[in-house]
Amino acid sequence: MKMQKELYAKLADAIDRAMNDRLSGYTMEYWVDEYEKTGATSQRLRWDLLHCAVNSGSISYQELYSSGLKDSHIDTALRQITGTK
Repeated sequence: MKMQKELYAKLADAIDRAMNDRLSGYTMEYWVDEYEKTGATSQRLRWDLLHCAVNSGSISYQELYSSGLKDSHIDTALRQITGTK
């Protein structure tokens, strides 16, 4: 993975907090199913969680993109953090 370990740890912490705040105690599998029922993908769920994390101030887009990451690098990390495909 192209993301540095420190940034990955910060992103993982931010996503964990967003999941605890936003997923209302339901499992990730439940939310993936709910998203897919509406035609959305697990990728959309991952990026919605990232947007929640950014909006909460836990991490910024600037931190991610200024380190040379592309969307594909960020999504790889999000897949690992959330355990989604």
